[in-house]
Amino acid sequence: LTASNITPYTADLSWIENGSATTWNIEYGATGFTQGTGTTVAATSNPFTLTGLSSATTYDVYIQADCGGTGSSTWLGPITFTTECAPITSLQWNEGVESITTAGEFPLCWAHTGGTTYWSTGITSTTNNRYAHSGTKYFTCRYGASDLLYTPGFILTAGTSYDFSFWYITDGYSGWNNLATLVGTSQALAGITDTLSIITSPINTTYQQVTVSFIPATTDTFYFSVYVGASTAPMYMTFDDFRLIETPTCTEPSGLTA
Repeated sequence: LTASNITPYTADLSWIENGSATTWNIEYGATGFTQGTGTTVAATSNPFTLTGLSSATTYDVYIQADCGGTGSSTWLGPITFTTECAPITSLQWNEGVESITTAGEFPLCWAHTGGTTYWSTGITSTTNNRYAHSGTKYFTCRYGASDLLYTPGFILTAGTSYDFSFWYITDGYSGWNNLATLVGTSQALAGITDTLSIITSPINTTYQQVTVSFIPATTDTFYFSVYVGASTAPMYMTFDDFRLIETPTCTEPSGLTA
């Protein structure tokens, strides 16, 4: 039993029929579900397409042959697969990293370069200004990086202005060469189309917000990204509270204090 051609909402299943069955029972559900509580469908073809799935979701799948009057086989499985991420269509979008449960875990549909070496996440405050801007969780990038952090995809409309923002703080050490904000049509360097901002030699030890505007020339799926370039001299830069909105026609106030 294998899964292929996986999309945000469908997956093709195929298997080897070792008898003469022409009907099979398939049960599936979110990974870890207890058999008997999942969704069961009858397949009359091999391969068979599962439909109506949820995007960015991990599923377990079982199958058994239905031999008609002679009964059914034992269940085979589970196999596990994860559906692809679907582009986000509804704004305002906010990401405060609060969905993760362990350090080093990333929110669904984010991507980054550098393997597990440079970009990571944290769930508690620690040294070198690694703490959340709000909530308790955050992204971090470490010394020696020349790496990118990619957001999920967004379907943006041609000619509409959008504001992308995030908050960041450094450890106060020199050696942070560049902090850039970019946008493109994939979660890959080759897909980057525009550099929206570059901050050279950031050294702030309180959180600062970066806000950039972007007007796409075509309606498409776009991914924003943050690039950090650093020597081996500093330690960590920390990020939190990402947001994407349509550029407001009435500018919001700032600096509210009590």
